[in-house]
Amino acid sequence: MSAAASEKAKGLFQKAFTFFGNPLAAYETPEVSRLLAKKLLQETSSTTMEDLLRLSSEQLKEMTQKLEMDMSSPTRDGKLIPMDIFAAYQSGVAADIEFIIGIPSNEVQVYKSVVSDEKYSDFMSKALLDILIYLDKVQPDVAKAVRNYIDEKAATMPAIEVTAKVFEQVYLLTTYQNAQKLAEAGSKIHLFYWNVKPLIENLGAGTVDVMATFLGNVKMAQMYGTILNQDIAAPIQKLFRKFASGEEMRLFPNEIKGFNAIDWKKFPQALIVSEKAFKCDSIVDKLTDVKELLKLLDE
Repeated sequence: MSAAASEKAKGLFQKAFTFFGNPLAAYETPEVSRLLAKKLLQETSSTTMEDLLRLSSEQLKEMTQKLEMDMSSPTRDGKLIPMDIFAAYQSGVAADIEFIIGIPSNEVQVYKSVVSDEKYSDFMSKALLDILIYLDKVQPDVAKAVRNYIDEKAATMPAIEVTAKVFEQVYLLTTYQNAQKLAEAGSKIHLFYWNVKPLIENLGAGTVDVMATFLGNVKMAQMYGTILNQDIAAPIQKLFRKFASGEEMRLFPNEIKGFNAIDWKKFPQALIVSEKAFKCDSIVDKLTDVKELLKLLDE
């Protein structure tokens, strides 16, 4: 999404599919990016690029897991990637790109399975603090509502689960806001809401589940605690092929045996996928339990 905001990349992309993505997650300064690079060098006892290139795939996988929460993101340097990505969108830099933007109803749980409990807790606590600091500056009443929500939920849920729940809701809203800004600037947006529950409770990963479904990858789905539902996979794969080839985003009666017709309408409608049905509808009411947070969409 950050690359789509770059004038230097204009014309490079015609179509894009992003899932649980927020361009504002890109680093604001090169220093933050350099810090991650420094950590990688330290963890691998490397000093040069040549040292890193000599690392085995197993070593790199280990480092990916170890540094999972030190997210590797692009840097908003003001040259290649603009500092204000939404302003770049409004200028029409991405108006010729057609997007599928996906939003999962279950994402952050998977991080607990790939990092230690301590690292997960530290990441979520810092993320919540950053959210509250930001809200205190721009929407004090919203910050107060979030704190009240945390206090209320903490009476019946572990603190880390409440923290993760708030983080996920804010991230869903910023992903939706990204779709909103692109649509306002003229991009054609197909919003996708994944509401399929994982087979194993408190596992699953919306992003992985969706990609496994698109690709028909049974093993990938199983690794993350779910199974590949062919009744869901077949229409999803058909729609994705239509998106890639530039056809209308709709399925006709009996185009897929046993599947009813569906017309994937453009934003602000979303294609909502669940175990029971596919339907197009608004998803704003599904993004957060803290209704005051919806004020962020007005910014």
